[in-house]
Amino acid sequence: METKLDLLLQHSGLELPMDPMEVAVRDLLKANQPIEALKLVRSKTGMNLKSAKDWIATLKM
Repeated sequence: METKLDLLLQHSGLELPMDPMEVAVRDLLKANQPIEALKLVRSKTGMNLKSAKDWIATLKM
């Protein structure tokens, strides 16, 4: 189902809005505040340290 949605969005030229937490984390990373980004992810999601670090690593450009 997710693959079909991705294909439809790609074909239509539309994008899903970013998750507000993802936007905040990206802003913190751009401001060179990776520890604050890590704290935010952990507090909002309940992820353990490694999972939060791995998730943040997928966002880095």
